[in-house]
Amino acid sequence: MKKIKPPDPVPAVVPEVVPDALAIIPKGKKPPVTLEKIIPLRERGFSFGEIGKLLGVTKQRIHQIIRASGFDPGAVAEFKTNKSSLIHHKQKLLLDGVTPEAVEAMCPRDRIVGFGILYDKARLEDGFSTSNVAGRFVSIDLTKIAARLDEKDDSLTEPKGEDGE
Repeated sequence: MKKIKPPDPVPAVVPEVVPDALAIIPKGKKPPVTLEKIIPLRERGFSFGEIGKLLGVTKQRIHQIIRASGFDPGAVAEFKTNKSSLIHHKQKLLLDGVTPEAVEAMCPRDRIVGFGILYDKARLEDGFSTSNVAGRFVSIDLTKIAARLDEKDDSLTEPKGEDGE
């Protein structure tokens, strides 16, 4: 029977994405290795073997987890580069699917919510405000500005005599 060599010990400098809890885990008990632990290490340039050593599993196990998740670093990079175009394409696909029959099948609440969202987006595209500002915040800011102006240049406000002139 062939002996399996245990993985090399974890390097002294462990990236911050690997929880400190790894150092105190009882022998034989390992936390589950998840994609959330693998991706940051992969994005920082670690190989499957290095990630496996850090997380206490084989490089094959790291590869299995990535493959099973459907994570494709190339596709993610392409998405980040072309995000705006891809989103516009998906928006068009979704809006093309909004037929009169589909709207009729929607519950009234969904129609109202959908109307509100589309109304806000249309106003944004047309260059109109989509938010309201409470007047009290504006008046507070104007008061502060006026006080600063008074402090900086008292010569603009000459003291008036008793008759107001």
